[in-house]
Amino acid sequence: MRLLARATALVLGALLLVVVVHTVLSPLYGAYRYDTSPVLAVLVVLAVALVPLTLAVSRVAPWLEARPWRRRLLVAAVLAGLFVLQLQIGWAIRVAPGWDASMVAGIAERMALGLPDDPGQQLYVATYPNNALIVAVLHVWYGLALATGHPDLWSAGVVLVALCMTGAVALAHLAARRLGGPVAAYLTLGLALVFVGLSPWSAVPYSDTLTMPFPALVLYLFSLERDRRGTAARAALWAAMGAATYVGYALKPTAVFASAAAVVVALVLGARAWRRSWRVLVASGAAVVGGVVAGALLAGQLVAWQGMEPAAGAAEQRLDVTHFLKMGAQQGPGVHNDYFGAYREEDAAESRATPLEDRTRANLERFGQRVADMGPLGYARFLERKAAWTLGDGSFFAWSEGQMAVEPTPFLVSDPASVRVQRWFGLHGDRYGATFSLWQGTWLLVLLLVAGAALPRRGTQLQAVPTMARLSLLMLAAFLLLFEARSRYVYLYLPYFLVLAAATAAVLAPAVSRRVRDRVRPGR
Repeated sequence: MRLLARATALVLGALLLVVVVHTVLSPLYGAYRYDTSPVLAVLVVLAVALVPLTLAVSRVAPWLEARPWRRRLLVAAVLAGLFVLQLQIGWAIRVAPGWDASMVAGIAERMALGLPDDPGQQLYVATYPNNALIVAVLHVWYGLALATGHPDLWSAGVVLVALCMTGAVALAHLAARRLGGPVAAYLTLGLALVFVGLSPWSAVPYSDTLTMPFPALVLYLFSLERDRRGTAARAALWAAMGAATYVGYALKPTAVFASAAAVVVALVLGARAWRRSWRVLVASGAAVVGGVVAGALLAGQLVAWQGMEPAAGAAEQRLDVTHFLKMGAQQGPGVHNDYFGAYREEDAAESRATPLEDRTRANLERFGQRVADMGPLGYARFLERKAAWTLGDGSFFAWSEGQMAVEPTPFLVSDPASVRVQRWFGLHGDRYGATFSLWQGTWLLVLLLVAGAALPRRGTQLQAVPTMARLSLLMLAAFLLLFEARSRYVYLYLPYFLVLAAATAAVLAPAVSRRVRDRVRPGR
């Protein structure tokens, strides 16, 4: 287990250091070309303030821990504040995105209003069947909004996003308590204020935001399972993880990495014990299968109930995994610099035009051809730039999809209060640079803290739960490097980054403080 923990920390740390260095020296932009000076200023200020801030939290934490009801009320108030902030921002910057998020919301809206099917509706769901569950969920939510007298369905979508992301933060807080203690849990809430309370994606109900609670739930459940000794209790937790995994996977396939990492860590950690007793292994395996089946039945029934089952001939339109592998090995012009492995309409048209029986072979050949054309060094350079482009963006590709970068931004509301928010959070707002600098500078610090977990040679950073979290992020990084990708795909695992960063800060800050005191102590 120690070998897996050290290797995971070192590999992830090395990757993130490369991303940070590349992002600082040669940024790769989305829709916004930012000035690096204020970003670095935010990074330096936060890095300097981190030690005294963490020490201050560590002084307050025992007082709060001794008063559990006050602590819970404080955490609930912080979560409520995050929720309200998301609503205020999301309602103000609503815009029709003009990409898949618009398609999904549009289909759900037509269904909720009882309008005839759009001609492209069945074709879209056939091409992207994983979005069928998102449409079904939004349909139910929109129907509830209409039934309660709220006809503004875009604002209803913002509420759902805020509920999902606030729930994910609550789960991350609970997981951080178990992973790194109370100080890490409180720091997690503080970091969540920047990326969730002041969210760049609060106005877009799509898989990246709506799926966020499921990986966070798996992380928390796995932290509980590691402390249980009874077979029944552990099996029940694995069943819950299995169900959460399938529902999360049905919404966003990359959600599966969380449970995959949990299984790997559990197998490695329990290898010796299972040689003596197979009871826990068999019970846990059966529970995972049962949970997955339950999740599949739940998701399948919801999709079928909403009439979202694939139409006849859907297989002809479906784009398999090899298509996304092919698309992940190309770069094309973006707004300010090339985009790496992003969506390419020519690739999608080529895949659909290829006969179904030849599609996999043709996609693999095109992937191999692109890699061969780059050469070994060229492909390595491509992957390095793709890693920086996807993992180094603290706005998570905000305003970079579809028609969201149009100037002026076609906001759906224009009241004075919303216009003030748009100045800070709209791409073309005169104060967006300050908001972006806060996101980007804080994100670079988060990446450095996650990488810093490779420094300790013992302690909580090398235990099962943080190892599972880091392994999940490594799986995500491997996916981003090989397949179609952009920074928006990272947002789903934001709770993992925040928990790991907070846990590292909780460990490193006291150590740094002791070293500083030793150096300035008289007589030394």
